Amino acid sequence: NANGLHDPDHYTTAYDMALITQYALGVEGFRKYWYAEEYTIQPTNKQSQARNLGTQHSMFVESQFTYEGCTGGKLGYTDEARHTSVTTAKRGDLELICVTMSSQKYEKYEDTAALFDYCFDSFDRVTLSKRSLKGFVIPVLDGDVQVQEVRIYPDNSIDLELHRQYSVDDLNLEYQVPETYRYGEDVLPSLQITLKGESSSMYGNLGSFPLQFSLNDTPQQKVDAATGLPVKDNSIFWKNLLHILKWVAIICAVVVIAFFLLVVSVRVRHYLYRKRRKKRRVKHPVTAGTQLTQRQRPVHIYVQPNEPDRRPHTKRRTSDTGKRRR
Repeated sequence: NANGLHDPDHYTTAYDMALITQYALGVEGFRKYWYAEEYTIQPTNKQSQARNLGTQHSMFVESQFTYEGCTGGKLGYTDEARHTSVTTAKRGDLELICVTMSSQKYEKYEDTAALFDYCFDSFDRVTLSKRSLKGFVIPVLDGDVQVQEVRIYPDNSIDLELHRQYSVDDLNLEYQVPETYRYGEDVLPSLQITLKGESSSMYGNLGSFPLQFSLNDTPQQKVDAATGLPVKDNSIFWKNLLHILKWVAIICAVVVIAFFLLVVSVRVRHYLYRKRRKKRRVKHPVTAGTQLTQRQRPVHIYVQPNEPDRRPHTKRRTSDTGKRRR
């Protein structure tokens, strides 16, 4: 607990302390005090003199237990809990946190150094890229109607420390993602990573990693509450069919109206033409042997004189009585 006093109802695990330390290391300014060999408390309204405090952690100060690469630590002690420690060390880009509990005064340093050596020598970092991880689109239901969808995806790649006898193929990825969400329900997707089978060289549960999500509104659609799959709605088919028939009817009506106007236009033109023709007949009556034209044009008549008959004249033979012989 925070006050450091023993409480029989208070329990803390090494994993709890490791998680607390991991979070604290990410707080800006924390490492300044985490790795400080000494710290000066300035005068206060209760104490007029400055006070110097020094660490008793022997792994990052000059001592027989100094550990190369140690980046800080914190010790603790109660009669019941005995000696406890939290220590960090770094090699290359790998930083480890080691927690010991119920130890002896100097054995905690020896145990911590042995655990650091084992991990640095036996573990390698592997990365699960964003591309290798799955994404999901989950419907959000209000009753049996889909009103939204949740897009779930990994925000970043995931780095893991694996014992050298294992590879990415030995990992089991379990996505904590339901098939559907109910409207108003909390969305907490995650990815649980474990080792396949039992392991004596490392802890099999590698952790739970939160997944990112975004909510999108969708057209309301009926879905099956059990499977989350869209339900075929025949009303949509009939709506589409009625929509098509409506446009067909409109086009047919336009064609009929256009044809009717064309017929009326032709008949009106014929009527006006006959009316004009009748007026012209009344104004210019037609006599026998005369033809009227729309425009009177002058007509030139050429008469060619008959050529004289140049055949030889012959006299008809007649009888004495003046009659032709038969």
